[in-house]
Amino acid sequence: MYKKLQGINETTVKITSCVTLVLMCCLIQNSHLKPGAFSTLSKRSSSSSEEPIQLQTDFPSFYYASKGILLGGNIYDTRFLDSLKAADNVKNHVLPYVYPPFLAIIVSPLTLLPPDKAEMGWSVLSVVLFCVSIIFTVLTPVSTRQLEITDAKNQKAYWVAISLLALLLFLLIPFGDNLDLGQSNHFVLVCICMAFFFFINMKNDMVVGLLLGVASLIKVIPAMLIVPFIIHRRTKVLYGFLAAIVAFIGIAIMICGVKPWDQFVEFLPHMKPGSAIPGGAHPILTRNISLAGFSLRVFGAGPLAGFASLVTSILLFATVLYYSLRKGQNELDERSILPYSVLMIIVSPIASLHHIVYIFPGAVFALRYVWLHFSGKRRAIRFGLLLLTVLLSSFDFFYYIYDRWQMPEGLRPYATSMNLYALLGLLFLAMVIMKEEGNSSESLFSVVHKS
Repeated sequence: MYKKLQGINETTVKITSCVTLVLMCCLIQNSHLKPGAFSTLSKRSSSSSEEPIQLQTDFPSFYYASKGILLGGNIYDTRFLDSLKAADNVKNHVLPYVYPPFLAIIVSPLTLLPPDKAEMGWSVLSVVLFCVSIIFTVLTPVSTRQLEITDAKNQKAYWVAISLLALLLFLLIPFGDNLDLGQSNHFVLVCICMAFFFFINMKNDMVVGLLLGVASLIKVIPAMLIVPFIIHRRTKVLYGFLAAIVAFIGIAIMICGVKPWDQFVEFLPHMKPGSAIPGGAHPILTRNISLAGFSLRVFGAGPLAGFASLVTSILLFATVLYYSLRKGQNELDERSILPYSVLMIIVSPIASLHHIVYIFPGAVFALRYVWLHFSGKRRAIRFGLLLLTVLLSSFDFFYYIYDRWQMPEGLRPYATSMNLYALLGLLFLAMVIMKEEGNSSESLFSVVHKS
């Protein structure tokens, strides 16, 4: 492994380190840009210890689920989570915990701290892991570029360009929303970005599978990213994925027993499209940018919404699969990542703006491919459309438009789905680019396959 890392030259490390510092500053600042957002640290320092503690919106769900799983309670029962909150003088309503028990076990060390201190640690961990994700994404194209670029000056120019591209996408994609809400997407994203890094730079399919398995145990939907590896016969990725699932579930059972997993299986039917989650707002009332949310807004709660969402999801998945197979290549292409990353979001029962961070590595790979393999108007149009659809997918239409514009009720279900429309546009554009052949036949992933 160390020999393989020797190819990452000092200039690359320096540039990446500088960009990462900039990203960290932007990330911390970006989380407080909206009016009404508050700085946790300043609030804590100015408030009395007797006042109720106001935590981030989503963090109490993870914190009290972690406490609850260690106490042997039902972490999918919001009444139980609220009973744990009562002793801590926390003001927030605890939202339902909707993830596998594995995430609660990961978060459990934070329960050794009081909730406000644990929240600070959680925010710091989020910043660190997001920056690690960005570093791994920027470093991922190393091996191909060192085969294609031998001139030192051009190498430096390339690394400046790829780092600036990552910075641009970072500014467009709502990383800061994850900090505001206290979300857990930093765990998932770092696993995904590391998986791609190990596939390209380390050529280690088993580790790729292990990382994707861990991501899927935190939030189930990342399991979709295993599909492009399977259809391109990377069977060791599948073996690593299954090994991670079995091993970590086994470890989790040794820690907290089988009961939390039984409760998770019992809870799963509440996550299907059209179903309400006990103790939480109905998905139709939330900022749901998925196909399920669109179906609920159009058809209302009921079987029809669930059926429409399920059928549409299957058709979209089949279309992406068809385009992946139609290329007739045995090599796994970097263009394949973005379509499945978008599908991860739009086929989820509940998806919010903060989930857009999952498209980050796929968008970097797609933009990099367009820039290196197309030229002239073809490059400009595709590069511009990719950036535009990423921007529209990431824009908070709810805060800046929907909550301020009194629109006709008949129009509202359709007009309040702009993020979904943008994601569908990004999916279509990614499939078009996946189908096209650029000026150069060599791709980032195909070099790995041939080696």
